[in-house]
Amino acid sequence: MGIIANSGSNDRAPKWSSNGTDKPIWSGLSSDQIDHSLAFKIQQFCIEEGYRSGWDDSNNDRLEFETTSLFHPSFLDGYPHYLWMENYVKAANENSEFRGVSIRYVMDATYYVNEEDIREELSEAEIGAQQ
Repeated sequence: MGIIANSGSNDRAPKWSSNGTDKPIWSGLSSDQIDHSLAFKIQQFCIEEGYRSGWDDSNNDRLEFETTSLFHPSFLDGYPHYLWMENYVKAANENSEFRGVSIRYVMDATYYVNEEDIREELSEAEIGAQQ
């Protein structure tokens, strides 16, 4: 499936199209043009496409937590970006488990880290506090 996408801005939805599906009606609209019906469609898109992207990226060892979401973190109060990332991380973890890889990613509000890195940082902090 070929996808063409341009990231959105703080007041504009991303432009997205695919040769496998119709272009979403909200694609490229300003936040002022988004009503409840369109917000619901964006929500569904973020859940489905965020998950698909996370699974595919994990499967191909190309996880890109900082750049994967097409939605600006401020667009519609950040909810589309959050939903996208939540489902991207969920799929990356599920794919890692499926492939038997022992990496687990966790969401920390605005960035996403390997759980092992957190354990290392905590261990270093504990060592520093004991000295």
